[in-house]
Amino acid sequence: MENAIERIRDRYLSLSVVEKKIADFVLSHPAQVIYMTTAGLAGELAISEGSIIRFPARLGFKGFSDLKLNIARNLPDQNRMVSEEAAPEDDPHTVLSKLSSELSDAAQMTVASVSNQDLKRAAELILNRKRIEIYGVGSSSMLASDAYYRFMRQGLPAYAVTDAHMASVSASMLDETCLAGVVSYSGRTVETLKAAEPAKKHGAAVIALTSFPNSPLAKLSDVCLVSASRETSSGREAVVFRYSQMLILEALLLYISLKDVGKTLEKMENIAEIIGDHRVHERYSEKMPKRGNDL
Repeated sequence: MENAIERIRDRYLSLSVVEKKIADFVLSHPAQVIYMTTAGLAGELAISEGSIIRFPARLGFKGFSDLKLNIARNLPDQNRMVSEEAAPEDDPHTVLSKLSSELSDAAQMTVASVSNQDLKRAAELILNRKRIEIYGVGSSSMLASDAYYRFMRQGLPAYAVTDAHMASVSASMLDETCLAGVVSYSGRTVETLKAAEPAKKHGAAVIALTSFPNSPLAKLSDVCLVSASRETSSGREAVVFRYSQMLILEALLLYISLKDVGKTLEKMENIAEIIGDHRVHERYSEKMPKRGNDL
C-alpha cells in the first residue's frame, strides 16, 4: 500500500480546512500520532472526533487504526525504534540485543495498530460464546495451541484445531453460539481461510489475528486484531509476529480476568492446586540424584 504520509501530501490541496488541520498534525508529528486515539487527537486539535474518524476514509484507509499502522510502518528511521539487522560478525549477546530491540519495536507498533474498540468487541465475543475454536496451521499452530491452553486455564470453552483438514470440518459444525479465532500472519493461508469461511457461513463470530488488515481473512472477520511488525529481510517474521500476537492475546485475557477478579482468583487457586500435584515436592527432590552423580 502507498505510504500514508506521501498520500496526505499528494492530496493536501484537495482537503477541507478541518482535514488540512489533521493532515498538518500528522505530517508534523507522525511518531506521536501512532500512539493516539481518535478522542485524543480530536482533543489535541480541538475538533470533533467524527472528523478524525472520517479523515482516514478520505485517504482511502479502512479506519484510524489502518492509517496509524501504515504510518508506523513507514516512519523515517530517525523517528522510530528500529533495531539493526543481526550481522555475521555479531557476537551472541549483540544478536540477542538486536532481536530484543526488534521485538520492542513490534510491540509498540502493535499497540498503535489495535484499537480500543476492537479489543473490547473481541472480549465481548469471547465471553458470550458457548464454544471457542482456535485455528492455526504451520507457524501459527503454535500460537493456536498456546491460546487454547491459556483460554482453558481462564475457564473459557476453548479448543485448538491445528490440522488443516480437521479445521475445515470442525468449522462447519459451528453455529451462531460459537466463535472461531483464526491466526494467520499473512491472512492469506488457504487452509486457514477454509476454516474461517465455513465458520462464518454457519453464523459463528470470527476474530482474526493477522499482520495484514486488508487481507482476505481480515475482510472476512467480525473483528480483526492487527499484530504489527517491521518486515525484515532475514525471514524472522515468524518470531516477531508471534510475539506481537501473544501480546494481544495476553492483553485480552488480562482484560477479561479483571472484569471478575473474584472468579479469576478462584480459578487460579484451583489450577495451582492441580498443577501442584504434577510438580516434584521438596521431600522427593531430596531423594533425586544430584547432577553428575549418575555419570
